[in-house]
Amino acid sequence: MKLARVSAILVAVAIAPAVLLPGSASAVGTADGGAPAGTSAPDAPSAEEQAPAPEAPEASDPAEDADRAAVQNLLDDPKSGRGVREAAAKALAGTAEDLRRFLEVGQYVARGEDDRVRVFQILSAGGPAVRKAASTALSANTPEAIREFLEVGQYVARLSDDRVRVSQILSAGGPAVQKAAGAALDANTAEAIAQFLEVGQYVAREEDDRAEILAILGDPKSGRGVREAAAKALAGTAEDLRRFLETGRQAAQDSDDRVRTSQLAETGGPAVRAAALAALNGSIEDVRLFLKTGQYEAAAKDKAAADKAAAEKEAADKAADAAAAQGGQGDGARPASLTTPVTAPVTGTTTTAGTTAGARTGGTQLAATGAGDALPWEVGGAGAALALGAGAVLVSRRRTADES
Repeated sequence: MKLARVSAILVAVAIAPAVLLPGSASAVGTADGGAPAGTSAPDAPSAEEQAPAPEAPEASDPAEDADRAAVQNLLDDPKSGRGVREAAAKALAGTAEDLRRFLEVGQYVARGEDDRVRVFQILSAGGPAVRKAASTALSANTPEAIREFLEVGQYVARLSDDRVRVSQILSAGGPAVQKAAGAALDANTAEAIAQFLEVGQYVAREEDDRAEILAILGDPKSGRGVREAAAKALAGTAEDLRRFLETGRQAAQDSDDRVRTSQLAETGGPAVRAAALAALNGSIEDVRLFLKTGQYEAAAKDKAAADKAAAEKEAADKAADAAAAQGGQGDGARPASLTTPVTAPVTGTTTTAGTTAGARTGGTQLAATGAGDALPWEVGGAGAALALGAGAVLVSRRRTADES
């Protein structure tokens, strides 16, 4: 009984593989240990099946690349302000979240700061209308107000300021400048106004400068130095013309003024000479003042001194004539010899009682040389003494003849 039960178990064990795995059974194996006959060995896996399967790319990688490219474009954009570029560079050095945060929020915050900086810069360099519009935008302190000023408002305000500038240039300019400025204002466009301010005014000013310098060159009152400098400027550029009118003309005029003052110091009277030398020893302002008023004041002093000397000499001559007449009458009768020619004992020349007229003529000659100013009375007195002496000699000779 036990033996039969054991045999049944062994048989069951023996047929179990064939029942459970009918597809895997194979023929009886060979002596080298192959698979038993009636069974087949499983196929060996291929190289592709042995290699591990690649991981699928994360869905966020393409989005990150796109964000990085967008941020890089903002960094490279020449229109981006300093704040935007700095924020973009910082985002590129960070994570995918930093890139996304910059694109969604950061760039707008940075651009708002850059825009405010630009408005401040425009305000500081603009005219009255631009400054007013910029201040209004900054006071509103909204992205919309700032952007509106930068895109529209500043240009409207600038046109208003430019029109004011053109009007100012017109009022101070020469004929050509006034004509060009008037044409720009009549056109009343931003292009016409800008063209005048950037180009037209300088072309017209050169034309006016040339006309003004030609007038200076032809002015007979212009000195030699001024004329030479003017001719040199006319042969040069527009900058040479402007430089002559702004500085060169005055420098040449100063040189001519000093030359003129030196000439007056050599040819003028005592007061003019003294005033001219004092001016030359001073500043150029002293020279200008001398030429403007000082020379005439000094010349008036010289004339007054000459008139005084002439008056004193005339008085002296009259006194000499009177003294000669009184000295020759004696007892009241005027000697005939005083009205007849008399031979001078020393020089042998003929003279009369009117000898004082010769003295008067000599005195005039002395005054013309400058010596007469110092000796008016001495000359008159000598003439009177000569006349009295001649009369005394005649009287003495007659008395001697009568006594003999």
